[in-house]
Amino acid sequence: MKRILSILILTALSISSAMAIEVDWPFGDGMVLAKDQPIRIHGKGEGTITVRMAGKKAKVSAKDGKWTATLPAMKAGGPYVMEISEGETSISFKDVHVGTVLIVSGQSNMQFKLSESDTPEECYVDDPLLRFFSTPRIEKGEPFTPADGWVACTAGNAGRWSAIGYLIGREIREKSGEAVGIINCYQGASIIEAWIPKETVARPEFQLPEESLHFDHRYEVYQAWNQPGLLYDLDIVPIAPYGISHVVWYQGESNTGNGEAAIYPQLAVEMVKAWRKVLNVKRLPFVMIQIANYRPRNDDAWKNLQEAQMKIPSLIKGVKVVPCADVCQDDNIHPRTKTGISHRVVEAIF
Repeated sequence: MKRILSILILTALSISSAMAIEVDWPFGDGMVLAKDQPIRIHGKGEGTITVRMAGKKAKVSAKDGKWTATLPAMKAGGPYVMEISEGETSISFKDVHVGTVLIVSGQSNMQFKLSESDTPEECYVDDPLLRFFSTPRIEKGEPFTPADGWVACTAGNAGRWSAIGYLIGREIREKSGEAVGIINCYQGASIIEAWIPKETVARPEFQLPEESLHFDHRYEVYQAWNQPGLLYDLDIVPIAPYGISHVVWYQGESNTGNGEAAIYPQLAVEMVKAWRKVLNVKRLPFVMIQIANYRPRNDDAWKNLQEAQMKIPSLIKGVKVVPCADVCQDDNIHPRTKTGISHRVVEAIF
């Protein structure tokens, strides 16, 4: 009986020890960390956490069950092994690279898959240093979830990538030779208010009559995600403060109500400020894609939103807006022609 009791105690201690370190996503095997900025690793647990990678070490004491350890900035390189330990308990992540990390975010034109575009399949390539991580989706049917971790690009899975995410990632890889990590944070038919802290959206200057708003604000199906701050809390806050090199944003179609162009630029400014603050990158660069022309919506509200988007860089530093009307078809709200605008995004980044 004593022997059985001892085994049970040892087993309980082992489980407790194994649970002592919990690392938040998107940390994991195959991850890409942002070069030239502090590398922050965060999670949950107790005690003193030590992180080691590439001869560098950081030690931090958990507070209120949470911890963030910071390694010094590194140049592009890899592969490395990251080891995280607390007492005699440790976990390790292998095949870690340092390079360029981008958040690609917005609504359906960012979610639009490579296989739906006009990019021929012979352009799909195996590229083990082009990787992506998918944040949670409320809408069902996305091919990848956070449980898949960091996924390396292959000719077989490329068609299920965001077309723009794949195309900008490939071009950056070709230009830099570095590892590129794409973090997918998008939701079709999402309004910009869902990506901004709800207390900001609640300010008086952002209140419009319901009849001035696009239908997507109140469509029952889209209410699952089109609530102020919901996608910000679901997809952006949990990443923080993971190091990010750039954000690429393609959204606006769901904010083409009659009165929305008047407030959209300031909403975009507030979004940039909020993301920079929570991600702890003060000058985090944003490249925003102006919505394309769409013949069935050749009305003032659509045009006004396009014009409003072009005003954003004058309101906040570190933001560029790239037009795409001249490189995208105008007979489909989801243009299949994604190569030209993806190239412009890369030009804006470099």
